[in-house]
Amino acid sequence: MHHRYLTLLLLTFCMSLLLAGCDDSASQYVEITDRDKRPAMRLVTLAPALSQMIVDIDQAHLLAGVSRSDDAAPVGLPIVGDIMDIQSEALLAAKPTHVLIMLTKEGVPTRLQDLARRSDFQIVAYPSPTSMAEIGTILLDEAEFVTGLTGIAPPAPPATAPSTTGGSEPTPPAVTEQAKTPSIGTLLNQPLRAQRVKLTMLMRLGKLGQLTAEQKRPRVLLVLGTNPVMVVGPNTVHHQLLTTLNALNAAGDASVGAPTYDRENCLKQRPMSLCCFRPKPLTWGNWMMNRAWLLSVGWTSPPSATSDSCW
Repeated sequence: MHHRYLTLLLLTFCMSLLLAGCDDSASQYVEITDRDKRPAMRLVTLAPALSQMIVDIDQAHLLAGVSRSDDAAPVGLPIVGDIMDIQSEALLAAKPTHVLIMLTKEGVPTRLQDLARRSDFQIVAYPSPTSMAEIGTILLDEAEFVTGLTGIAPPAPPATAPSTTGGSEPTPPAVTEQAKTPSIGTLLNQPLRAQRVKLTMLMRLGKLGQLTAEQKRPRVLLVLGTNPVMVVGPNTVHHQLLTTLNALNAAGDASVGAPTYDRENCLKQRPMSLCCFRPKPLTWGNWMMNRAWLLSVGWTSPPSATSDSCW
């Protein structure tokens, strides 16, 4: 398959959920409001991927705040910082009932836990996905239909141990068991919409895999950002997308999931195609900045909207 067509298909699926046109007629959604006729659930997301899922199942009206650089959510929502730098006043002013995050290796930030206790909102933490299947499970986990999970369960009660003075006294367990986090579809009471989006996403991805299965495999470097230069490494959703589309990840041998490269390392990857990943279309100014960067790392032919090797 022509490299231009392959990379175009890849970009089409590099967002968390690029789906539209699903039939919502069977979901029978009834909005629940508070006394002020506002949505009773007010969501703040600290991960653009979670915002995208909420938008894709037509629940964007529940969003009350987002993180900086969130291109998935509707324009104009309050910015509350990000998972590493939470703006406390902005977050509390949004009056969230739930704050949704993607877990990092550090876990739930202590600052966010303190704010949750002060403001009485719930933290809904999802593991950072490494595959499309895991994204699908975050969107909707069909196992919840069996277990009957409908929300966030309360923490397990503390264990008890015999007291040296007689009777029993509570002692916390060594590790507190975490309650099961509901999927987005279950949390928002939209299982049918979430299931429809999930199945459509996976089926379309499978179809693209079939279309590219017999084609020559291009070596693709997928760039996530240019300041600094950050690219897609192994054990990531985007790496799986490249593999599914019969492409070789030029940074697939990296030791981390999002390595940063200087000019020399970019050239060492020897990409046949280079994709600059952006959730929204480039403005002319941003395109010229990326064009200058591409030339600076040694891309010999100037990239343009009609380039076969650069998107």
